[in-house]
Amino acid sequence: MVPFVLILFAAAIYLVIRELQTGYNIFKVNSRFTMSKAVKIRDFSLILSSLLRKIAVLNSYLPLGKYREYILGKLKEGKAEKKYTPDEFLAYKELLAVAGLVLLVLLFGTPDLYMLGAFLGLFIYPDIRLKTGKTVYEKQIFKKLPFALDIITVCVEAGLTFDNAVLKYVSKARPSFLRTEFEDYLKDIKIGKQRAEALKDMGTRVNMQDFNNFISSIIQSERMGTSIAGILRLQNRQIRTKRVQRIEKQALQAPVKLMLPLVFFIFPVIFIVIFGPVIIRLLKIL
Repeated sequence: MVPFVLILFAAAIYLVIRELQTGYNIFKVNSRFTMSKAVKIRDFSLILSSLLRKIAVLNSYLPLGKYREYILGKLKEGKAEKKYTPDEFLAYKELLAVAGLVLLVLLFGTPDLYMLGAFLGLFIYPDIRLKTGKTVYEKQIFKKLPFALDIITVCVEAGLTFDNAVLKYVSKARPSFLRTEFEDYLKDIKIGKQRAEALKDMGTRVNMQDFNNFISSIIQSERMGTSIAGILRLQNRQIRTKRVQRIEKQALQAPVKLMLPLVFFIFPVIFIVIFGPVIIRLLKIL
């Protein structure tokens, strides 16, 4: 097992060096024709993407098993499964950690425990970014959903079907995560999926309680033959009420969250400004 890992590590180092050399040659050729900043950024992005793909090929030979499934689950939670495969995401973590360690060694010399901590921190950093991305995704969905329900409800009350109302929202709304989810829903409908199945798939992708309640109510309304417009009005009212309650809760938590910066950063400065001159005069007198 150890020789196999060493061989893979040596192959990875070789690919990194070769890819950097290739990228440098491409950059030098492009720089002869243009010195545009946009071209430089694009060249660097292409080099990095190519390097990640090649390291990911090496990662695919590693017997990761459940860890690869764990990474895939995290990518789905962070809504990044379309951007990275598990092996590419692992390659991104490896490349970031190794590049940071090499930079620290070049700057400060012999590796120590602090550098090892920085190495581990850089290896974990992409996971933190995924979690942050999930939070941003959920906040944007919750923020855009009432506006989307307003448009869909008005269109349904005007005589459009639910799918046509969703299409109208997609055509009018600005780019957002919610619009992307509704676009995927319409694609599922076009390929022949039943409405209930396509709605359940969308609910699984979003994986939010309020959104799942909205999906369940639409499916139940279709099964029972009741008015979809009335259900949409009710769901919109409930979501807006929960949104106000969440904002009020955050407002009540603000004083508690302000205590830490007040005690450690603001109060000491105030004390220094007020009592500093007094202490200096007392020291001069004494």
